[in-house]
Amino acid sequence: MAKNDKKDNEDEHGLKEYEAPPSIVWITNEMPREAFITIDNEYRFYVSTTARRILGVHEDDKFQLVIGYDSDYKRLIVGDPKRVKADGVKPFKFGRRANSRAKPFVDRLNLTDSLPVRYEFIAVDYAGVIGAYAFELVEAEGGPKA
Repeated sequence: MAKNDKKDNEDEHGLKEYEAPPSIVWITNEMPREAFITIDNEYRFYVSTTARRILGVHEDDKFQLVIGYDSDYKRLIVGDPKRVKADGVKPFKFGRRANSRAKPFVDRLNLTDSLPVRYEFIAVDYAGVIGAYAFELVEAEGGPKA
């Protein structure tokens, strides 16, 4: 066999390919890139990096969001206050770490006993409102949270 020829079961280094048994589960170091918003036990909103990208927020930027709630479907509705008209609503201010005080929201919806909660991105221009993004409640494994 010529030096550059290789057998079907060998790689470019002449090593034999080996198929791992099904009992081995390979685990990636890559973090999932989900778009979500959480409210933690300390009454703070957190907007994930992927959610910020969807919302058009540059990484490490401070930003503001108007936040509403669709109680029928348990959805957060968020938007840039420059694009979404929400008369009489003071926007939530988020710092560079993408956190904001959520106490007024938690108190208004009486979520104290349900925390922490997580909402995952589902839609843009929700209910026909241009610039409104919807995030739906992810139910806890033990039953509904909020």
